[in-house]
Amino acid sequence: MKSVNQFARRYVSLVCAVALIATSLAQAFAQQPAVSKRAITHKDYDNWHSIQSPTISRDGKFVAYAYMGQESDSEIVVRNLAGGTEWRAARGYRPPVPPPDDPGNPTVNFHGERRSNATHQSTTDPDSRLFKKARGHEAKLAYLGEVLMENRHGLVVDACVVPATGTD
Repeated sequence: MKSVNQFARRYVSLVCAVALIATSLAQAFAQQPAVSKRAITHKDYDNWHSIQSPTISRDGKFVAYAYMGQESDSEIVVRNLAGGTEWRAARGYRPPVPPPDDPGNPTVNFHGERRSNATHQSTTDPDSRLFKKARGHEAKLAYLGEVLMENRHGLVVDACVVPATGTD
């Protein structure tokens, strides 16, 4: 029995020695200097972007947000959630507005032609007439307003509006 106990003690001490050597080797390899990381500079910080003001459309099909750069220009991004397509525009961008296609006021050049009440009529007030304030000035659709004033106190005594005929 003594020999079995001695053998067991030697076996246990051998296992402990191997475990101690293995852990010390593992710790030595772990303490080796890792690949050094470089420090963050202002150039790295300038390349960072942030997302601000995210908004989801009422029907849930689109999301819009501002993609803000630290030193670069910002963009407004609209993303279609169903298809994944994006539309980007510079922040502050205003798309060109097409000229209004108003049939009541067509873009016709009357330069050099004689204007008359037969060719020009207001779509909102057909009773207004062309009237020139003086020779050499353009004719505008208008009314004439007449005011009777009291001289002593500067009070309006009577007022009336009449169609502009160009003869009065």
